[in-house]
Amino acid sequence: MGALVLLTLGVLVLLIGLSAVVGTFRSSRSAFPGLVLAAVGLAIALAGLGSLKTPGVEPYAWAALTWLAALAFTGGVAHRMAAWATTPVPLSIPTTPAPTTTGGAVLRVLGEIFFHRSLIRDSKYLWVLSMLFHWSLLFILLRHIRYFVYPVWGWVVTIESLGIYGGYVMPVCLLLILMRRLYTPKQMYLSLWSDYFALILLLAITGTGILMADYMRVDLIRAKNFAYCLTSLTVPQVDLLPSAMFLIHFALVLVLLIYFPMSKLMHIGGAAFSPSRAARYDIKSRRYVNPWDAAPNVYETSDTGRGGDS
Repeated sequence: MGALVLLTLGVLVLLIGLSAVVGTFRSSRSAFPGLVLAAVGLAIALAGLGSLKTPGVEPYAWAALTWLAALAFTGGVAHRMAAWATTPVPLSIPTTPAPTTTGGAVLRVLGEIFFHRSLIRDSKYLWVLSMLFHWSLLFILLRHIRYFVYPVWGWVVTIESLGIYGGYVMPVCLLLILMRRLYTPKQMYLSLWSDYFALILLLAITGTGILMADYMRVDLIRAKNFAYCLTSLTVPQVDLLPSAMFLIHFALVLVLLIYFPMSKLMHIGGAAFSPSRAARYDIKSRRYVNPWDAAPNVYETSDTGRGGDS
């Protein structure tokens, strides 16, 4: 069953990636994310096809895809963070009122990351949805630590109920955000295929998680053994693979890990490098020089001429 899951998911991701590439032909957008998705879909489909032909290959396919997805995620995130960190900022352009000290700028960025301070001025409705979604996601991720460690840490057990409630709150927020994009003319005009893909992918992940929690329960021992093997860089045994629903859920997470670094979801890391948020207001006390100018234009008194000289 797991091999069929791989094959089906791979074909779907391949078709989505190809449709994204075709969509870029009529615009100036980059086709790179679509090409990566198509390549990922092709790899997953081939892994599923190989597992169907040779059942013993399936655990190796899951292990290889998991480790490749982890490498793609960490490498992609590190690459984008390094690119942002090394991009010159020739002018101080913080949105005022802005802090004048480095500590104040750090607190401002943390306020944006954890409380979305600027969003509340734009739309209180969207701010509420965003806060509920992000905090639910945080507690869900923290709760999932229980599948990767033994014994389970005490603080993970303490917040487990928050993660369970977050699992029901998060899809509701995602549905409302998706409806906002579908039924608001301005949002429909501004939305790209990638916006809908990210929302639908997250909805699919949360939906399969709810199905496993309430209707199609999985063997937690097998699920934890599967996760523990992959994180310890060992291949799980073929007769101990979890249920098909778990594998669907897990495969969708792998797609998200690969897609994350090239998507708008990277805004969680970009907030720390936003010139309008992370910079302190010191334009009156510090001279900024454009690093792209070969010879910066420095004002000199002699440039004006004297005695009517031109």
